[in-house]
Amino acid sequence: TTSVEDLDDYQTASSFPVSFVDNDPWVAMDYVKLYYRVNGSGDWVLYTTTGRPDGKFDSSPIMFNSPGDGRYEFFTQGTDVENVTEEKRNAADASTIVDTASPVTSIAIYGDEGESGYIGAAAFNLTSADSTSGIEKTSYRIDGGGWMTYVSNVGISTNGTHVVEYRAEDKAGNVEDVKNVTLTIYQGSPGIVFPEPGKNHPDGDVTIHFTVVDSAALSKLEYSLDGGAFVEIPLNSTSVSFNGLGNGAHSLTVKAT
Repeated sequence: TTSVEDLDDYQTASSFPVSFVDNDPWVAMDYVKLYYRVNGSGDWVLYTTTGRPDGKFDSSPIMFNSPGDGRYEFFTQGTDVENVTEEKRNAADASTIVDTASPVTSIAIYGDEGESGYIGAAAFNLTSADSTSGIEKTSYRIDGGGWMTYVSNVGISTNGTHVVEYRAEDKAGNVEDVKNVTLTIYQGSPGIVFPEPGKNHPDGDVTIHFTVVDSAALSKLEYSLDGGAFVEIPLNSTSVSFNGLGNGAHSLTVKAT
């Protein structure tokens, strides 16, 4: 009996070693064949190379060259020097995820934009994607400061021109090249920024997102719909939702204390 040894959860290179062991203490192994499949479906494929077109390998590890990114499963089938071949199991001994591509992050900036920049305050939203291993974290920094882990929309209300840098890292360890965008704030002041003011909605079930742009701690967060009484909401809220609103225009006010 032969078996593939445990592999790291992720591989960031398309070529990596696959080690195997021979569990027969009496008869020496002649060669093994390595089988693999991708993403848990399809037939098992015999691994071959230019130097080993018959797929017979006589030493460990085997340098495996993956044809693409994805989740790879492996098992081996050994033959000893007496030409006895173990049963072909068609079941994985070990698996790993090959992810050679960096994640991709996009930024959206919103606020009341005038001719010279954003009036009062602006906020940005970061969206990261990685199709193979998934996102480990997204980071940003403003004006060359320390890197911060992105959690939710970030607001800026300080007058002047600001450089926002951002990047993401996937679970395999691939790090995106740093991207940056420049934005200008004038008449800067703390406030509430809405990403989609005046948006039309197809029905009366509506969620309105917002960002509180203020470095001070909040003691109260409230909203008022169509001039009604203010309703207190949790301090970490970034949206309010309504059900069954009637046709026509509605006005939402958010107040932070």
